[in-house]
Amino acid sequence: MKLVSTIIPAWNAAGFLARTVESALAQTYPDHEIVIVDDGSTDDTGAIADGFAARHANIRVVHQVNRGLPGARNRGIDEAKGDYVAPLDADDLWHPEKLARQVAAIEAMPGAGLAYGWFRRIDEADRVLPGSASPVVEGWAFHRHLDGNFISNGSSPLIRTDVARAIRYDENYRSAEDYLFQIEVARRYRFACASAYLTGYRVRAGSMSHDVERMVRWHLAMFRQVRGEAKATARSIIDRRIARLEIELARNRLRRGKPAAAGAALLRGATTAPGAAVRAAADEVTTALARARRPMFPDPAHPFSSYDAEQPDGAWESGRSERWDRHLAALDAAGPASF
Repeated sequence: MKLVSTIIPAWNAAGFLARTVESALAQTYPDHEIVIVDDGSTDDTGAIADGFAARHANIRVVHQVNRGLPGARNRGIDEAKGDYVAPLDADDLWHPEKLARQVAAIEAMPGAGLAYGWFRRIDEADRVLPGSASPVVEGWAFHRHLDGNFISNGSSPLIRTDVARAIRYDENYRSAEDYLFQIEVARRYRFACASAYLTGYRVRAGSMSHDVERMVRWHLAMFRQVRGEAKATARSIIDRRIARLEIELARNRLRRGKPAAAGAALLRGATTAPGAAVRAAADEVTTALARARRPMFPDPAHPFSSYDAEQPDGAWESGRSERWDRHLAALDAAGPASF
């Protein structure tokens, strides 16, 4: 049986780290080590991590000067002894079957470099926000992952260690580093899917609009970087994504009372991909109306731990065109020569 190294990068995560580590310790997969990277924390994170290591032989702690999330992940990858690495952010949770299901999935897919599973959004009390997505994308997936981030967070994948060490996380990024890493894996290796809800992705209450702007700007930088190395079919997809992100940035700027900046972003989007910009503007209105009608979080009687791995937590529709998905799948089927 192959060893899996769980990598937990932790910076000032004392409020959630214990729950996160307990979810890693609860894995049914038996051959498993946990590497906690204390990334220059100034709270009790390091002490909590050391306490776990003192009680559990399969936990190691690395203390380092702060390098940011990508740097902490890279340090964990360098320290890993396993055949696979599994990143786990210090405020997220795993279902007990997460590693077992993903190891089975990646070993059943020839040439796979990464296996992912579905995730549930959770609040600070581990309650599930219903309607979790359940996309299944396998094999070569470069174009489909460019078109829509179906993995959506950094705690979901299981990655071959040799692949992770060859690609690494870009330490110049302070957001979107997970997506960039996954795209670079998709450029070179197949993906496998463990079709179950295996990760609890923490959504913090009261996120500021500034954080949305920061996220959008890093995603724009990421797509422009990837575009420079992509072929024509991928560049077309990237332009659509850039246009939609510019429209999202325009909405954010408008909400913060900056109409000139909103207009500039709107113009950039319309110039990059006019059709995509128009559709994105319409989608922004639809999304805002839907958001206003739904509750922020569900009944507290339904925490992440109460759901079975394959149990849906509400209705979900991809909202995607089947025709467009077939087109993207055909592009992917041509393999890396077309990427």
